[in-house]
Amino acid sequence: MPSVRPSHVWTAKDLVHHQPRCFDADILWLDTRDPADFLQVRFERAFLWHWPKNLTCLNQLPSRDLALGLIATPDLVLEYQAWLAAKGYKLKSWLSPEQFLQLNPAHWPKVSGPQRQRLWQANAFLLQQVSNAALFAQNNRLHALDLGCGGGREAVALARRGWHVVAVDNQPPALTCARDLAQAEQVSVDFRLADLTQPQQRPTEKFDLIYQLRFLDRHLFDYIEHHLKPGGYVLIETFREGVQAFGSPKNPRFILQPGELANRFRHFDIIVDKLTTLPDGRPMNAFLARKPTC
Repeated sequence: MPSVRPSHVWTAKDLVHHQPRCFDADILWLDTRDPADFLQVRFERAFLWHWPKNLTCLNQLPSRDLALGLIATPDLVLEYQAWLAAKGYKLKSWLSPEQFLQLNPAHWPKVSGPQRQRLWQANAFLLQQVSNAALFAQNNRLHALDLGCGGGREAVALARRGWHVVAVDNQPPALTCARDLAQAEQVSVDFRLADLTQPQQRPTEKFDLIYQLRFLDRHLFDYIEHHLKPGGYVLIETFREGVQAFGSPKNPRFILQPGELANRFRHFDIIVDKLTTLPDGRPMNAFLARKPTC
C-alpha cells in the first residue's frame, strides 16, 4: 500500500474555518454524542463514533478518500482531528452538539433511529460473489477460510451472513483488531495466529470457499486446491502487473502476471477473471473459480 501521508493538523485558530455554511450531502459524519442522543436525532449519513478501543486499529474506519465531518465539542475536535490526520484522513467540517441541534431540519435533513449501514466496508468483490444464490446456497452454513485476514473485515462480514469462518494471519496486532471488530459486531469468527509459510501451521479442514485479498503467496495455491471441498470456490483479488508504477508493491512475489491465475487453476471452472483498479489507480485482478466435483 502507498505510504500514508499525514494530513494538516488543526490548531484552535483553524476551528472557525471548518464550520459548514450549508448542508453537504457528500460528507460522512462521525458523531461523538451520547448514544441515546444519537438515536433521537442524527444526520442520515452519520455514524456513532468514539475513540477506537485500540488506537492502532483502522479496521472500523471508512475509506480515506471519503469526506468526513465530526460532531464533537471543540476540545475533542482537535484531539480527534489530530489522530485522524496522522492516519491519513481529512476532516472537512465539524459541529458542536449544540450547533447540530440548532440546525434547521428544512435545510439540514435529519432522521432518527439506528444507523442502517456500517462505517467500514468489506471487500466488494467478495460480498458480490457470496451473495450470488446461483453460486452459494443461502440456506446452509458454509465454511470459509480467509488467508491473511488482517483486520478481519471480510471474515466478520461473512460471519454476519451466517458463514463459519476460519481467519488466519501472522500478525498478533492485526488479530487483536480483528477480534475487537467481531466483538463489536457480535459475531463469532475462528481467528488463528499462524505462519502460512509453514505447512504444519495451516488449517487442516476442508472449506466451501478459500480467499485471498490484497495478499499473494503462490506457495499456497496447491494448499488451496487440496483443502477446497469438491465444488468449492477459490476467490482471489490482488495486485497485478503494472502496479509497480504506483510505488507499492514492487516485489514480483506479490504481483500477478497476466493470465497467471487462469493458468494455475485451469482445471477449475473459471467464473470470474477480470481486471479492476483501486480508487488510487492501482491495477488489480479479481478471480473466482470452482473446483470440479469429481
